[in-house]
Order: sequence, then C-alpha cells, then structure tokens
Amino acid sequence: MYDGKKIDMHAHIYPAKIALKAMHSIEAFYGIDAVEKTDGTPETLLALGKKVGVERFLVHSTATKVEQVGNINDFIAEQIRLHPEFIGFGTLHFAMTAKEVTAEVERAKSMGIRGIKLHPDCQHFLIDDPVMDKIYASCADYDMPILMHTGDDRYENSRPEKMVATAKRFPTVRFIAAHFGGYSCWDSLDGYSDTQNVWFDTCSTLFKIAKGEPERLIEKFGADRFFFGTDYPLFAHEQELARFAKLDLDDATQEKILYKNAVSFLKL
Repeated sequence: MYDGKKIDMHAHIYPAKIALKAMHSIEAFYGIDAVEKTDGTPETLLALGKKVGVERFLVHSTATKVEQVGNINDFIAEQIRLHPEFIGFGTLHFAMTAKEVTAEVERAKSMGIRGIKLHPDCQHFLIDDPVMDKIYASCADYDMPILMHTGDDRYENSRPEKMVATAKRFPTVRFIAAHFGGYSCWDSLDGYSDTQNVWFDTCSTLFKIAKGEPERLIEKFGADRFFFGTDYPLFAHEQELARFAKLDLDDATQEKILYKNAVSFLKL
C-alpha cells in the first residue's frame, strides 16, 4: 500500500453548534450510520486525517435554501483562513438569479474559495435542467470547478447521463462526479468515456460497489481522473484507506489517486 502524502477530496464540514444535527440528517438521507468518532466539525476532520497522513482536505457544505448560501460560503472562507490544510468549495442555489449567482461566485473567489459543491438530490434540481445554466456559465467564467453529487437510483436528479450531457454542453467547466460518477447507477456510466472535463472521486462507494468494479472503472476512464475522498463525517480516513488498500492497484496508480491527481487538478 502506498504510504506517502494523501489528499481527501470530499469532506463536509459544519459549525460546531449544528454539526451533529447536520451529520444525523446525512445519515437519515442515505440510511447509513456515520463511523464512530466523527462529528462533522473541522477539528475532528483534521485530527482523523492527520492520523493517517492526509495533509490536505477539500471541504464544503451545501445550501438547501437560498438564504443559506452566503452564510455557508462565509463559514467555508473562515475555515480555509484558519486551517491552511483546507481547500474550500462554496455553494450556490438554483433559485438565485443570474446576477446573484455571478456576484456570489465573484465574492466566493475573492475570499479564497476554489470551487462549488452542488447536490442535486438534496437541493432538488436536475443536473441538466436549464435553470442551472446560469451557475454552470458563471463557474466557467470564473474557472470554478464543480463537485457534483452524482448517481442515486432513488432519484432522477443526479443520474449519470444528466452529468454527461451537462459536461458536454459546458466543456470548459471542470466537473468532479462524486461517488465514482454513479453511486448506485452503475448501468449508465459509459457516457463518461466521451467527456474530457469530468473527474471522479471514490467516496461513499467502496463499501458497496461490486468487487472488481472500481478497478474496471479506473482502467476504463483513466487513473488520472480519480481522486480519493472520504465523505466525512459519514466515513473516516482510516476506514476508507483500508477499503482503498484492498483494490488491485499498483503503487503508481494509488499515488495518483491518493495525492498526485489532486495536486494537479487544484494546482497546489
């Protein structure tokens, strides 16, 4: 197992006063019990990651209401100021006007936020709905990558084919399709082969995906397009690294996914 530097490219964080409530909401949404010793706070994330050699963390949160957007982005900006280990992604909401989206993207970038996190199923939008075009266009204009929750067979919102169609319509936006780009929609991933601007993370997937499927997808789409992620606070680094270590990947591929690809993507 590769034992060098590591970057967690998918971690949720929350203010201490609401962290446990937010974590329990995530547990209920997915029907998954969070691993022991996680609580959704930035401090616990840092402690758990550093214990196993994770030195940088892509942190984010998601607004389910328009009025949450500014406060969440302020919180993420504060955390990246307090913790140089953090790379922050902000949030937006489809109900914002085009003018509001552009102003908030500009403001977020001025505070050091590096990208945007969107969750179609929690925010209740279809990835390929034209109402989202103002967000994609603004992220293209400001070179803000989008981390997109992708794939849940309980909903139409986040279907992989919708992610593919959107990536093709906005080829200058760099998308990260979370959960291997599919989560539980494994029959509709082939379209990713026709995209050049979609990357993937491993989070919340290794515990449930069929044996051999991660290796097949990594070979099919290219090891350079994958990042390691935990989906903290649902899972912790020690647990996810143990699952990752069981994959049949050589050391060079492990190093790419655990570290080098993130350095390149984020221009660290």
